[in-house]
Amino acid sequence: MSGKRKIHIDYALQLQFKPTTGRRITFEVKRMKKAGCVIYLLFVKDEKFSINLAFDPKFELSYFLQTREWSPGNVKAYRLTELLPVGLANYIYRKLGSCSGQQELQEIKQDGNLFDSLKEKLGLKKPGIEGVVANYSQQVENILAYYGLADYSQVSKVELDYHFDFPAPDELARVQEALNGRLLFYKEIKQALGENRVKLTASLSILLQTLKLESKLEVKSGIAYRSRNDLVCRRCGQSGNLVEIDCNYCGLTDYYCANCLQMGRSRICRPLYAFQLAEKRSSSITLSRRQEQRVDPKLEFELTAAQRDAGQELIQFISSRQAEALVWAVCGAGKTEVSFQAIAEVLTEGGQVLFAIPRKDAVIELAPRLEESFPDFEISLLHGSSENKYRAARITVATTHQVLRFEDKFDLVVLDEMDAFPYQGSEMLKYAVYRSCRPEGKIIFMTATPGDELMAFRDHKDKLLVKIPARYHGHPVPEPELLTAELDYKQEAQQVELPEKVMKLIYRSVKKDQAQLFVFLPTRELVELAGRELQQRLPEENNHPWVEYSHAQDEARDRKRDGFCDGEYPILVSTTIMERAITVPKANVLVLFADWKSVFTVSALIQMGGRSGRSLEHPEGNVWFVGQRVTAEMRQAKSRIKSLNQEAQQKGYITEQDY
Repeated sequence: MSGKRKIHIDYALQLQFKPTTGRRITFEVKRMKKAGCVIYLLFVKDEKFSINLAFDPKFELSYFLQTREWSPGNVKAYRLTELLPVGLANYIYRKLGSCSGQQELQEIKQDGNLFDSLKEKLGLKKPGIEGVVANYSQQVENILAYYGLADYSQVSKVELDYHFDFPAPDELARVQEALNGRLLFYKEIKQALGENRVKLTASLSILLQTLKLESKLEVKSGIAYRSRNDLVCRRCGQSGNLVEIDCNYCGLTDYYCANCLQMGRSRICRPLYAFQLAEKRSSSITLSRRQEQRVDPKLEFELTAAQRDAGQELIQFISSRQAEALVWAVCGAGKTEVSFQAIAEVLTEGGQVLFAIPRKDAVIELAPRLEESFPDFEISLLHGSSENKYRAARITVATTHQVLRFEDKFDLVVLDEMDAFPYQGSEMLKYAVYRSCRPEGKIIFMTATPGDELMAFRDHKDKLLVKIPARYHGHPVPEPELLTAELDYKQEAQQVELPEKVMKLIYRSVKKDQAQLFVFLPTRELVELAGRELQQRLPEENNHPWVEYSHAQDEARDRKRDGFCDGEYPILVSTTIMERAITVPKANVLVLFADWKSVFTVSALIQMGGRSGRSLEHPEGNVWFVGQRVTAEMRQAKSRIKSLNQEAQQKGYITEQDY
């Protein structure tokens, strides 16, 4: 895969972040209760010098002495701080001019002595090591004084210690293999190692410090400083809604992120470990070996012509220089399986795949389909209540919230239902999806109702637009009829009266068309009022009312949805919670108050209308959008459906007699 992603994470952060607070951030002066980080200076003879951030400087010195050809007599180190919250220590470390978070020694390549170079560069008042230490110590003290922590600036010599036992290389490799591409807190690391049955002989703390020194792990903080009064959560990428607390862990004033709180507290003092991904082993697979290792998805049905054409475009996309693709499919086109061939291409090359969906129930439903199509690969299923959240696997299926625990891991990310809640409109989840993809990786977005992003995919050479304009059964999508009616809603009196025009549509659907009927309304209150009104006005059948109504707060919504799917009653009145993932063999759709454009957007109208005509046995259906007036959104929804039907006919995906 040759394309390079042009959205760099740091740049993406810069676009999304907003100032956390206009006021000065200060700390109540106490002692750190638990482990933190320190800043120290390291000198090797008069040739090399570095500024370092460490949990334990003695451990790092011991590592350097055992892995580099240094004489102990030529090594000197000076600690500049007491233990600090990792976020504050990281900020100071960057301010002192360290190189991009790496802990490597930097050689001053100038003629003459190192200290002569530093004296000129830093304007030292004292010669030699003493002058360098004094200079940086003063800088540290000035920064800490700003936060009311001046007495945390303490200079002391780091004594050499040779008594550390370092982990065996194979143990380090097992840990990295289990955790690569993950972004985890310490507690989560322990859980992940347990789930992957990685048994340790060395202490986890020593393992993590060693991986850091080998540049296989980056230690961040849950919340980081971008500037001295500007904080951002490094897990979810958000800078708003950070809550000040007196932290029981570090004993100082701290902040936690309320945006991603459901995933555990992200704080300034809490280390966040980013495990680096090893290079993909298949970058130069020979043609013969590639044929031997080829992965082909196993499907129980034959793809339609529209699906095959779209799938071929995605295969070409995988080997192209384009970074992102948008699959725009009509409702009921079977877009999910279209991505399987692209997934197979990445698996053949040895890559890792993420299939992300905003909704938990859709994730649970997809996992067995992937297992059937890729039986030789383990599938990791991640959602809020899944038992195993850290199991290593080549294919991961996850809700978009669970994607917050990945960084630069996947060669291919497939995001289905990109228009669905909670992903739609969430900068946090958008940030998580982009960050989870490797810089040279690919992202495939899938939706039946693209929004403003559609224009970007139409006009950008680095993006690909793929259309699936026909349903799997080869019949056109029912085009909505736009109607006006006097929908009498007395909000204060808690009354709604449905006109005879609407009642005729309902009777027609049930009696003449012999179809079940989705009735969508914009609010919970209207659903309850209209539901009760229809229950009173419509008869019962088989000792069961014709009508049930439901919304997001209805505790019986799953039972009612299942009963409707099983054909126990003909009419389901609902908010937009039933616009997805519910299919009945023969259905019509009635949207009331369709002119409430604040709720019934173009996307919502298309999704609701898409409940009709989905089955092979009954591919036709009726869709009615009814409002006090016909809005631009209603017209645009109809226009999009009509346009895709016309395109499907032109490409031969549906027959002329059908359209």
